[in-house]
Amino acid sequence: MFLAKPSTINLKTIIMKTHKMTPNQTKILKGMDKVYDRLIEFKKKMNSELVILKDDKIIRIKP
Repeated sequence: MFLAKPSTINLKTIIMKTHKMTPNQTKILKGMDKVYDRLIEFKKKMNSELVILKDDKIIRIKP
């Protein structure tokens, strides 16, 4: 089971509340979302582990 995108959602919320985003920043965040989605699809397709850092610990998640 793979994790959702908690960090990107929180980051977007923080940025939008404190700073008006430029069009380039908006494009970059949308691109990062696409990359994350494609990474998850690839890991599921290849049946490989997803390695993340959580609470200063390296965690390996199997599909």
